[in-house]
Formats: sequence, C-alpha cells, structure tokens
Amino acid sequence: MVCSMRCGGLQMRVAGCLVILACFAAAVSAVAEEGLKTIDNPGGGQVVYGPVEGQTTMQGAMGFMLRQVHGHFGDRPEIGKFFQGRGGDSVATFFTLTAKNQAGKRMAGLVIVSMPKGTRPAAAVLYDEAARFGKTEPVLMKKLNEAWQAGSVRPAGAVAAGAGRVEHAAVPQLQRASVADGSGSIGLPAGWRITGGGGGSLHAAGPRGESVNVGVMIQQIYDPNNPRSRQMIQYMQMAHKPVFVCPSGGDLMAAYMCVAKQNHERQNLPVPTFQLTSEQKLPGNQFEAQATWVIGEMDMHDGKGPLVMHARLGATRPGQDGAWMLTINASNVPDALAAEEEPTISAIVASFRQNGQVIQQETNQVIDQIHANAKAAQIRADATSAANDAHNAAVEQQWDTNAKYNKSFENYQLDRTVIQDNAYSERGTTGYALGDALVKSDPNRFQYVPTQDFLKGIDY
Repeated sequence: MVCSMRCGGLQMRVAGCLVILACFAAAVSAVAEEGLKTIDNPGGGQVVYGPVEGQTTMQGAMGFMLRQVHGHFGDRPEIGKFFQGRGGDSVATFFTLTAKNQAGKRMAGLVIVSMPKGTRPAAAVLYDEAARFGKTEPVLMKKLNEAWQAGSVRPAGAVAAGAGRVEHAAVPQLQRASVADGSGSIGLPAGWRITGGGGGSLHAAGPRGESVNVGVMIQQIYDPNNPRSRQMIQYMQMAHKPVFVCPSGGDLMAAYMCVAKQNHERQNLPVPTFQLTSEQKLPGNQFEAQATWVIGEMDMHDGKGPLVMHARLGATRPGQDGAWMLTINASNVPDALAAEEEPTISAIVASFRQNGQVIQQETNQVIDQIHANAKAAQIRADATSAANDAHNAAVEQQWDTNAKYNKSFENYQLDRTVIQDNAYSERGTTGYALGDALVKSDPNRFQYVPTQDFLKGIDY
C-alpha cells in the first residue's frame, strides 16, 4: 500500500481497468476482422471480447454489449459510473445482476468498449459470480490483455502504421521470491524486490517507483462512535500502545486515508492525499461487511509525483469492543508509467501465493502469546482489585474472540471451512469445495460450524 504498514491478512487485489483501456485501444485494429471470442478461466469466470458488428459509435457499442449481457443472464445489469480512458477513445463500467436463468446467482462484471479514431468499436466483457469476482477479476483482466497482445503486440516502441500509437511489450519473465517468514511468495520481474511483509502479507517495489502490496490487513481499528470502543481506546492510550481510531461502516476510501494519515503522522512523514477517479461497490460476505474497488491518484508529497492507485478495500464487521479490520490489496504506479506497466502489474499480482502451513504456525504462536499475556495480566489483576480482575477478564475474552475470527478469516483466505458431522459428533477443517459438497449432500448430517462456536485446540 502507499503507507509504510506491515500487517498480515487477506489476499485479494483489483486490476486497474482505466489503464488497461489504453492497451485495449491500441489492439483494436489488429482484430477488427475477427468475431467475438470467449475465454474460459479454470478458476471461474469468462471473458468475451472482439469487434462489435453493426455499431459505429462507442455509445452504441456500449448499449449493444449491455443488451447482450441482459439477454445472456435474463436480467438487466445494474451499472456503476462510466469512466473514460485517456484520449477519450475508451469507456468502461462495472455491473452487477441476478442471473435469473442460472438459479438466481449474483453476478458481477466489467464492460469495456474502445474505438480509436478510424476503427470500428471493439468490446470486452469480464464476469464471474459476484462473491468470487474480486478474486478472479485480475486473472480475467490478465487473460484479456494476453489475448489482445497475442494478436497485436510488436516490439516495444514500435508505432502502428498510420495510427501514431505505441504498442505495449509483453510481460517480462517473472522470478518467484518469498518474504522472510515464508508465509507468501510472488513472481517479480528483473529490478523488482520484496520490501517487507509477513503473516501472509507481501510488499514489493519496482525500479521506477512502482509498488504492489497484497494480503494486507490492518487489525484493531477502533470506532470512536462506539462506547465500548472508546473504553478500549482509553485503555490502549494509557498503556502507550499505538491504536488506529477511525469510524466503521462509512466510506472505505475515507477509512483508508484515516489509517494512512495516522500511520504517516506517527512516522513524521507527509500525509498523503487522494483524488478519486472511479469507485465500484462490491457485495459483502460472511467476513466482510462491505468492500469496494477504487481507482485514483495518490500523492505522497515526497517529491516523486502522483501515483495511479488501484485498490480493493474491505472492512470486517466490528467486534464486541467496536474494533474492526481493513483489508487492503493495492498497486501504485507513477502516472506516466500507468498504461505501460499495467500488464506487468496484473501478472505480478496474479502470481501472489500464501503458505497456509506457515501462517497456521504463526497464528498458533500468536495465540500462545495471547494466552501467556492473558495469564500474566490475570496474576497482576489478582494483586490489585476486583475491578481490574473484571476488566482483564473482558480483555482476555475479546482476545479469544479475535483469535476465533482471525482463524475464520484465515480459513477464508485459504479456501477452507469447518464442518460438523452430527452422526458422529465430530468436526474438522476441510477445503471449501469438499465441505460445500458434504453439506449439500446431507444437510441434516453435515453442517457448517459458525465462527462463534469454534473450539479452542480443535478449530483454532
């Protein structure tokens, strides 16, 4: 991310659709004689792309593609804001809908239309189930970009005849690198390096001011509007422990900037500013109360100039003490390099992997330390007063609750779930696909175990 934070957590990232429009536009003429093509992604979702026959304007082509989406799913797409690529020859919008002809599944997607001067319009539609689109969209965007490049790419710097456009070079070879604790790895081109990470997060930087930050989770953000949270804020401040104080349930980009401001002030760094270009709300899930895709310009006020930022932000539901977590997956590229670097950035992010075994070991160590701290706190409390006893017990309970939800969040990252076998009064953690199949096959026997019912030593 743009501020210097080192936290563990969720692996997800939204690709930068604005900058890929430039790549999209540059490839249109090369495929103008071909029909629409479909790319199936083994991990979920599809890409449909190619020239739009019978349309002579971008507006007409966009309307045509949205009608095709409507007809394919049997529901009118609910679209977000329209945003244009530089030069005004490309336009895009996100959409969501209910697939009435596919058992009422919620779907999400992106429609891109491009029409460089002197060519017919071309379009692409990327879509998947709404709950999964945040994960598969970067892969779908990468596949689209590779497909365009396969039909149109020339050596870097070559100019299309008569068009005055610069084609984009292929993605350079990536070499896998890991963070120090082994909890995450990523493919990086020559000149890139890992700058930090751990506990499932990873931060990497390129040679020209680029950066990628994936799997970042800012924990224990306290809502000052929550009475219980105010008590915890006071307690943390009395203990001289750093604490983020930001409201929950509001605009996620505002929450991001709230955290960034406090983090930079602690380090005596200039406070960054952000100018929004586009935002698309995403549906929440059992772990995140809200999520959003954000594209805009970030200025760190460090003398290096503005950065094009693409980020997926998510927020968990507040706990009993009002604390909540912000999940961040972001890339930042100098403005002048945004279009050129987008294919490489997408490939880097898509290559990110987490090591579940290492993360589990680290989680166990954290839980052990939590229990040790709780025991020490109880001893100190016994030596003081009954009031302190009650307070420390509440803190320990909250730690245990946080441990459960941290484990549940980790299961989500690793595509796992906890299943109860009622026939034998047993339970276990398994892959989500297997767990889902068991529950659907015999819901009376197999059931999902809610997070609040996790058993210590068994489920976490």
